[in-house]
Amino acid sequence: MIRLCSYNIHSAVGGVDKQYNPRRIAEVLSDIRADICGLQEVRCPPDKSGILDILERERGMKTLFLKTMTDRYGGYGNALVSCFPILEHKDINLETNAVRIAKTPKSEARRAIAARFYIEDWDSDLWVVSTHLAVQRSARRLQSEKLIGVLHEFLDIDKVPCVLMGDMNEWLFPVHFIRQLDGLFGKHVSRRTFPALCPVLPLDRMWLSRRLKPATVRAYRGTFSRTASDHLPIYADIDYNPVVKKAA
Repeated sequence: MIRLCSYNIHSAVGGVDKQYNPRRIAEVLSDIRADICGLQEVRCPPDKSGILDILERERGMKTLFLKTMTDRYGGYGNALVSCFPILEHKDINLETNAVRIAKTPKSEARRAIAARFYIEDWDSDLWVVSTHLAVQRSARRLQSEKLIGVLHEFLDIDKVPCVLMGDMNEWLFPVHFIRQLDGLFGKHVSRRTFPALCPVLPLDRMWLSRRLKPATVRAYRGTFSRTASDHLPIYADIDYNPVVKKAA
């Protein structure tokens, strides 16, 4: 069994005190003890003081960063953090002309980061995809359609274990793109994660392919979780079933 986590860290700026403090994020992740974590709204300052630098330098984690924009504070985007070696990775561009029209001008480009790991206990590869979809509903739908098309191109999700997770910016269910992803993966899990101080909206979700089974799914509410970001992290303990029975 392995533990996966998805966490919108809000640039390591507290949702209540508005203070930048990546060490609070590091403490939250240390408490969760996830094997693989997908992070959204990650800052990579040039002075190497960001959350990824802390996790690499002090916790020995492997990190993969996908920049979606640059501002005066440095790079900004999505990341994967893992205790397993990253064997292969892909940058999935979710932008199209239609998406650009649907979004607010000058808003962040949206991308997904995908990585392949080998899980020794399962004797199997695992693909993990992390993303952060747009605020605008029409743009979210177009981005999810692009993501589904790209996943079909390089993955057989019925045969290869795969997890899609991230901040989907969607709280209504069932909307079209969530139904589409459910059809592709078979199931998804979510918990109320936003706002962190008093969570009421399930913005952060995980989709598990049919060979994966969730044992535990929780929104983490421990030390610093309500102050480190404006989201709570969601985590799941999952196991692998190498044989999946086909529906009759």
